[in-house]
Amino acid sequence: MPGTRPAQFRDRGLLLARGQTCSSGGYASVEVADWEGDGDLDFVVGNELGYVQLIENTGSGERTMFATARPILLANGSPMRVARWNFLDDHDPEWNLGQAKPTCADWDGDGDLDLLVGNNANRIACFKNIGTRAKPVFQAMRKLTYDAGGEHFSFRKRLAVVDWNSDGLLDLVAGFAGVREKIRAEDDETVCVYLRRRAPDGSLVMSAGLPFHLTDGKEFRLPIPYRHGFEVADWDGDGDFDILTNEQSRLFVYINKGSNSQPAFRRKTLCLYGTPIEISHHETSLKAVDWDRDGALDLIVGGESGWVYFLRRAALEAGQPPLVRIGPVERLDAAPTT
Repeated sequence: MPGTRPAQFRDRGLLLARGQTCSSGGYASVEVADWEGDGDLDFVVGNELGYVQLIENTGSGERTMFATARPILLANGSPMRVARWNFLDDHDPEWNLGQAKPTCADWDGDGDLDLLVGNNANRIACFKNIGTRAKPVFQAMRKLTYDAGGEHFSFRKRLAVVDWNSDGLLDLVAGFAGVREKIRAEDDETVCVYLRRRAPDGSLVMSAGLPFHLTDGKEFRLPIPYRHGFEVADWDGDGDFDILTNEQSRLFVYINKGSNSQPAFRRKTLCLYGTPIEISHHETSLKAVDWDRDGALDLIVGGESGWVYFLRRAALEAGQPPLVRIGPVERLDAAPTT
């Protein structure tokens, strides 16, 4: 009608699994990967109890359809699970939980996808794929270590795997919370890169973490509570790696103003149509991927609710929602009047 305000539409962002919301239980941490090597993208999701599950894309890259979450199994048939009691016999209040944070990567360089899983014990669980790219089969868990047996990493954070120094070996970006088992609200951790190299015997070894710095020269540090995701991607398209995080329910990108060899980061708030994004207080995880195949990185986000969210890059870059004017509607199935 003349004088009425144009309709406004909000992108709700939920990806659906056969008519239901994509979810694998509370505190979802989502990884995006072509699980079976069939050309489409699936979800690997960890939850609060520590189980790692697959939400398979049974459609295609162009038209997605997601199955109900199912457990990823080990070679012995048991479901993959990472809990605090796997590492520490301390009967902490979260001793029987895991807050599993999976990342898929060809960690051993044999051509298939292995799994690295962050958790609530400051360790990283590694599951080697002894199957194939199309049919993964996973060995029992082992702890990831660096230098002479160092094993302390981030607390309840999803880690990122990239070839940071372009030497052909995958490296690790994670936080370092110090050599401690108990985490306090006032603690923080340093964002580091753990570089890998070939030992004289040909095996892959990892060095202790090298701290990143901000553009003001200070170490790149984050308070521990409710900071639960790292993602590394060339977000601004300038050829070097940037780092995406969640902090107290909001999402940020730390733009690399230096280079991969001499990085220096500056924080920028991620917004949806000009408004800072708030997904959930706990456990938000981020994955940057060109989901709609338009040449720009989008965000897939897991939240405390257990849901998986899709944030399109165009909406992240836009200052306000698009305005749409709807014109007259003609009903075609109406009975003719006489």
